[in-house]
Amino acid sequence: MSTYSDLKGGIQTTVYSTAADLPLTGVSGGAQAYVTETHRLYLWNGSGWYSIALINTAPTITTGAAATYALAIDGTATVITLVATDPESVPITWSHAVTTGSIGSAAVVTQSANVFTVTPSSTAADAGTFSLTFTASDGINVATSTAAFTLAFVVEYDWSALSSGTATGLGATSISTQSNTSSLGGSNITWREITGNSTHTIAYYTDSNDSYAPWIVVSTIDGTLVKNWKFDTGSVPTGGWRCNIQAGEGWFTIFRETAGVSLYDLSNIANSTHGLVTTTTASGLVAGWKYGTKFVAAHCQWGVSNRDVEKFIVYDMSNSMAVLHTYNTSSGSSYSRGALYNGGDKFYMPLVSGKLVIMDLDDYSTTTHAFTQYINGPRPTPATDGVHYVVNSTTAGTIRIYNLSTGSFVRSISNAAYRWRDDGYAWMFSQGPQLKITADGLYIIGVTKVTSASATTGRHKLSVWKISDGSWVGSVDSQSEGRAYTHWAYGSGVITTMPASSSYGTSDGLHIFTIPTV
Repeated sequence: MSTYSDLKGGIQTTVYSTAADLPLTGVSGGAQAYVTETHRLYLWNGSGWYSIALINTAPTITTGAAATYALAIDGTATVITLVATDPESVPITWSHAVTTGSIGSAAVVTQSANVFTVTPSSTAADAGTFSLTFTASDGINVATSTAAFTLAFVVEYDWSALSSGTATGLGATSISTQSNTSSLGGSNITWREITGNSTHTIAYYTDSNDSYAPWIVVSTIDGTLVKNWKFDTGSVPTGGWRCNIQAGEGWFTIFRETAGVSLYDLSNIANSTHGLVTTTTASGLVAGWKYGTKFVAAHCQWGVSNRDVEKFIVYDMSNSMAVLHTYNTSSGSSYSRGALYNGGDKFYMPLVSGKLVIMDLDDYSTTTHAFTQYINGPRPTPATDGVHYVVNSTTAGTIRIYNLSTGSFVRSISNAAYRWRDDGYAWMFSQGPQLKITADGLYIIGVTKVTSASATTGRHKLSVWKISDGSWVGSVDSQSEGRAYTHWAYGSGVITTMPASSSYGTSDGLHIFTIPTV
């Protein structure tokens, strides 16, 4: 029992848990009592307690809306059922309002009591984002739940058009500023590696007349040259080919032996440092990926055959690259190849032992899937969209598809006439992922090599398969699609490839294939 003073009249108000606790003797006339069970205020009139007011408290939404909803593009409605309780058992009235963005023609919202139905448009021109705030009211106080909605139409590409493509087909063009090597730095250009995202292609080449010094060239996805420069940090005379690159949305990294890993901001590429954000130097650094202000770097074992990756270290870019977390890959028994970061909050580390380790970059907890049907090979080169996980075989034309949430095997895609490109040379991360999954999560893109052809100059087949059923939907069979399987990039229906020749295409430029939309 607690007693409080009424500041207006000095009347004492005593708090009781239940109405049964109210005293019936020894009470002065005019005394007040508050019962927490019923949220009511009572007055003693000399002979009994009488309720004089209901102290209203806010309702509570016990089942709210999800934080985000991706609306279906075929018009299928999203139904949201909310549940709320009121401490005083007052009936609840529900409502909603658009609180962020504009709903426009993107969707229509209807309501039946606490059930809200959001019916999206099936017209691409109506795409948009908005937020709804759902309100539960008891007439005095309210509780709210807010959700963000997105209606986005993914552009579909006609991958079957690849089946009729040739080295110069499908709108393929050579980037003029790169086909004419006199417009680039260096006097004897040898293309080495290429990567990219949905907006840019980043490649590097070496100049054999300058101790194989590496040069970096950045282009837009359609082939317009943005910038190129000599990446001369580190021991150039040891061979410029000891360099590799990875790209994420809005950034890319360059590894250079003895120089560590450098991170670049693509939006700031025009400045004097080429958009340099940070450089990390430490023993064995071979690759890096960015997640917010965190930087995940791969460290290999110097002096060990193939220099296998033995650990991944998470650095804090906002705090002088302080070490936040270290993940060891059990060096000496298993090692990691083709580590992945797909723009979410997870980092994927495939091990040749047949396991995939998924590290949460927010709390560093890990999930490990042991693939019982894993395709053996010295260098797994996988891809993921956060839902699917695909990995290749280096000895047969087979792709295995797995469910990432469970690690379970889904299906195989095979073609005995082709094997996955592997020359027996994959120094650290220089080979990179061979497979890619399109942004809509519908297709796998990969480059294969005819089995009877030589490793260096054999014909290559750029192929696309549908993830849902493993069916082949298109391919281009031409040596011009790249000497090695990593020497290509994909983004927004555009495939950029390295030229193919025994000298990595010294006299040729990059080729661009634009896949027509459906």
